[in-house]
Amino acid sequence: MQFVQAPSITPPLADTAISAMTSPYVIVASTHIGTILALAGLIFSFLAYRQAKRAKKAAAEAKSAVYSIDSISGLSHAATSIAEAQNHMRSGNLSILPDKFLSAIKHVSSTRNSCPGLEENEKEDLLQVTTQLRNAKNAIEVSLEKNKKLNEVARLNKILTDQIESLQAILGAVKRRQK
Repeated sequence: MQFVQAPSITPPLADTAISAMTSPYVIVASTHIGTILALAGLIFSFLAYRQAKRAKKAAAEAKSAVYSIDSISGLSHAATSIAEAQNHMRSGNLSILPDKFLSAIKHVSSTRNSCPGLEENEKEDLLQVTTQLRNAKNAIEVSLEKNKKLNEVARLNKILTDQIESLQAILGAVKRRQK
């Protein structure tokens, strides 16, 4: 019995393609391509990192702006409520005053507690404003409870005017920091 050699399954072109891929020129070229791709990846990563830092900074600035706007809004509402309370007090309409004072107290307290951009002395001033507003509210409620005319209108209005001025000073500081 004689064995006959089977024809080659691989065409001759495949042999030359395989040998060409293992030639030193192809290996050097593929190394250069790999190096170029690695550098491109490094550059892309650096650019993405820079963009992420910019986005983080922009987010922090936006957050600060929101807190400033909240502070300005809250303190403006409080000052308006106090001014309205003064007008009602002058006209003798005492029954609405506790609600006006509560509204002002709420705005001042929420601003003091929720706005991290405020400085410590501003927070202390807001605490003092809240205390003065509570004292005024209590005086009004005692007067309403006893059905008495409020005899201290001028003194209370002076205290309330001082509190409005304190709120306006803090508002000015917040607005200056916002710019």
